[in-house]
Amino acid sequence: MMFLVVAKDTGEPPREAFVPVVIRLNNFIPEGSSLETDFDSIKIALVSALALVAFAIAVGIILYFGYCR
Repeated sequence: MMFLVVAKDTGEPPREAFVPVVIRLNNFIPEGSSLETDFDSIKIALVSALALVAFAIAVGIILYFGYCR
């Protein structure tokens, strides 16, 4: 999944900042792993993806309210 976080202001001149976010989830199951281990791996991947999204949003907010004004 890929999306772009955009921060804009209404100043003169108007400024913009872009932060690309790429989330990759691989469907790799090691040989001999149990289903419980697979769910743990998926949980770790999802938490990491959510942390990356939160980081991108925080950077966008900082750029919008701090740097661009």
